[in-house]
Amino acid sequence: MAGMKRYSIDSDAREKAIKCCVVSSLCLSLLIDWLVIPAAETLFLSIGLGSAVSRLASIGLFGQIAPFALFGSLWWLYDNHIWRFDPFVRLHGVPNLNGTWSGSGCSDFKGLSGDPVEYEMALEITQTFTKMSCVSHFDSSESEANMIGLVGCKDGDGRYCLEFSYGNVAGESSIKVDT
Repeated sequence: MAGMKRYSIDSDAREKAIKCCVVSSLCLSLLIDWLVIPAAETLFLSIGLGSAVSRLASIGLFGQIAPFALFGSLWWLYDNHIWRFDPFVRLHGVPNLNGTWSGSGCSDFKGLSGDPVEYEMALEITQTFTKMSCVSHFDSSESEANMIGLVGCKDGDGRYCLEFSYGNVAGESSIKVDT
């Protein structure tokens, strides 16, 4: 995911998502300690591999390091996949903008006729819960966002404003303006 940059949102959704992952990882860790480990020990003892669970615990798979490993795994899953599902989008308000969007624009620059120059474009968005890449494709140039913000996440009315600044790499046939 080259070109992915952290993007800002106007809500505390990320803070809440991190807290939820922390609580979930602690609860899962307790569940593993109280149910899974004793069941695994019993199973391994019955098949003659009683020391296997002890070895797994000694390397930190179970016990004190487990909540951190679980948090990292849960956060990765949430950040890259789970956040996109409708029930979670309704909770945090961050829209899934992944895909290629087509549209048109109007430049501040004036053409030979004195009218603003209009153009067609495609905007390719790659997004996780915390990072985004916005690449604009034009007939003779390409722009990649270097600062991205998403406004409207806390309103919940379904309307959002994607704002970004960008650098543009123009081709030979791009419009040249005499100064």
